[in-house]
Amino acid sequence: LFSRLMADIAKLDQLQDDKKFDEVMNLLTTAVESEGDNVEILWRLSRAYFDKSQELAAGDKGKEPLIHTSREWAEKAVAADDQNWAAHKWMAISLSSEGDYIAKKQKIENAFKVKEHADKAHALNPEDSTTLHFLGRFAFTIAGISWMERKLASTLMATPPTATFEEALDFFLRAEEKRKFLLNQLWIAKTYQKLGNKAKAKEWFTTVSQAQSTCESDNNDIAEANTALKKL
Repeated sequence: LFSRLMADIAKLDQLQDDKKFDEVMNLLTTAVESEGDNVEILWRLSRAYFDKSQELAAGDKGKEPLIHTSREWAEKAVAADDQNWAAHKWMAISLSSEGDYIAKKQKIENAFKVKEHADKAHALNPEDSTTLHFLGRFAFTIAGISWMERKLASTLMATPPTATFEEALDFFLRAEEKRKFLLNQLWIAKTYQKLGNKAKAKEWFTTVSQAQSTCESDNNDIAEANTALKKL
């Protein structure tokens, strides 16, 4: 099974692109039983669990265990091959997403680890659009933290991470150049809104709202864009 999977990894990735996450998880879980230390299997398991979590609505109790499992597989992938860019990418994404379910202090402490993994993924593969998008999300989050959160961060680390919305926008636009995807376009709109550029925000929210949905996560993005347009 393992050799068949690795010989036809493109087919497996096509299943992922087709949003057949349960099928991907089942295939990879079977493969990992005999080839548990293969990084190509491990990071793909992390990706499948994370993408499955993104199909669920915000507040759905099923999201948290999927994200935790994604992070666990990503950790195993990094341990298997520290020079694999995708292992570091999914470690950054899953560890960051766990921030929604942990104490604020731990979330701030994890921020440097998240950035280290994202930076390493980008250094190993600067062409990857998802990593660029994630770096934009990280910058957006850091740029928007409150004064109280900054004070807390300064007590936990000597030099807390800093970022601006302009830096976030740059990452999102670079990601858009590499590959057009709805979630990135939504965040371009949200960043223009934060920067006070209402015209550009409306332009990008409209692009998202008029897009053709291919999955549940697309529906969520389109709904968010429609809500934002009503408030502009």
